[in-house]
Amino acid sequence: MLEGWGHRVIACGDGDAAWAAFQAQAPPILLLDWVMPGKDGLDLCRAIRAHRLGCGVQILMLTARGDMTDVDQALAAGADDYLVKPVDLAQVKIRLQVAAHRLQLQSLLTASEARLQRVMSDLPAMVWAVNGDGLITYGGGAGLLAMGLTPTDLLGRHFTEVFASCNEILAGNSMALAGHQVNVDDTFQGRALVARITPMWDHLDGVVGAVGVAQDISVQRQLEAQVSHSMKMEILGQLVAGIAHDFNNLLTGIMGNLELVELDGNAEMQACLASVMEAAQHGAILTQQLLSFSRKREPGMQEVDPGDLCGQVVRLLRRTLKGGIEIDLQVEGTVPALWGDPEQLHQVVMNLCVNARDAIVEAGRSDPEGARRAGVIRVSVGYTPPGDGEEAHGQGGGYVHLSVTDNGCGMDEATQARAFEPFFTTKREGHGTGLGLATMQRLVERHHGRVTVQSTVGQGTTFTVAIPMCLERMPGREQQENGRGSRRATDGAVGAAR
Repeated sequence: MLEGWGHRVIACGDGDAAWAAFQAQAPPILLLDWVMPGKDGLDLCRAIRAHRLGCGVQILMLTARGDMTDVDQALAAGADDYLVKPVDLAQVKIRLQVAAHRLQLQSLLTASEARLQRVMSDLPAMVWAVNGDGLITYGGGAGLLAMGLTPTDLLGRHFTEVFASCNEILAGNSMALAGHQVNVDDTFQGRALVARITPMWDHLDGVVGAVGVAQDISVQRQLEAQVSHSMKMEILGQLVAGIAHDFNNLLTGIMGNLELVELDGNAEMQACLASVMEAAQHGAILTQQLLSFSRKREPGMQEVDPGDLCGQVVRLLRRTLKGGIEIDLQVEGTVPALWGDPEQLHQVVMNLCVNARDAIVEAGRSDPEGARRAGVIRVSVGYTPPGDGEEAHGQGGGYVHLSVTDNGCGMDEATQARAFEPFFTTKREGHGTGLGLATMQRLVERHHGRVTVQSTVGQGTTFTVAIPMCLERMPGREQQENGRGSRRATDGAVGAAR
């Protein structure tokens, strides 16, 4: 009869044979008798439901036991349907059609859940659901994993426990459970989040829970802060340029009058005026540096003297360093000129020096030994010729290395591994954006160079920038002429050291 209806039938004479057949083939529909040799119908139901494939099976029990207690017992054991013998064949056919329809719906539901799970796992957000009692019943989303959490960290816990430090999210969940959809802005696990929390309703318009979807906007917030800071720096640059220009005009008048007075003064007066003139000249040099630093120009490649460039940074920073921090420059032997963007290379050295200053300040703030130790920043410039040690990326001209060493707080291995990661910072809140070293590394890579770091906690750090020589890109220059810049660099280093 069953084969006539289009089914393929596996007939088994007892419960043990049926259990063996299920384990071998797992047929989707089972028609069972209750009383059988070996495993009876209830034992077989329980065994099938405990199997890993048992949830996808429809079980129809046909038996002479017609008492309602027996029906309840069979359904409790795992049967999906129950017919009392003798049975009407039309009823059997209808029940089989219902079982097939349930299987089809179950297959569609499984496929839908798999698609939803894939979507949720790739969703760049954190998603959670709470029931009416406030217990979290679902947690997922790629955003959750990005925060270092897993769904098991949320499931079964009350939302007030999970979001204990997030006042806005706590209030949002409470309002959603009261029937209000809310948008909140808060911080969770150190990340800035914007979240929408929506109530879940039943068919009687009662609130049975809430769903929250939170997007990590930390990068956007940091970029906004960077844009705001850049705008402030642009305005500050304009202000500095104006002040430096006016101050330079004043110095020009002062120096001109000093020269006139020197013509008529005696030897003692001229000696005094010479020291005043020297101070005025230092002021003029400083204003020229400020004007050069604040001047806006398009980036461009040109011949750059690394000694002179580092000397400018050292002289500019020496007048701004506080707390007894010393900075000096050392140029090792003959260093040829580079082919690069002077503005970008200036920014590279400046970022490293400022980072060194902050490390020394942090050492003095957190460590009494560091506070008693005199802060020293050393900027070194050197040249490694081709074939001497590390090759310069196949450029054939060796490489120039710029090193900045400090005796600050130092870094452990974990911090060193993330030092160049954008937005990673160990500085106190409000004292760092985490973009200085990342930006510096990107600028070095534009010059086909690389950056290495050596650091010891409590002793200090050395950042070394190695930039390959690109001699063929220096128009109209012979290789030996590049040494001319090194003499200027050495002279600048001596002047800076004095």
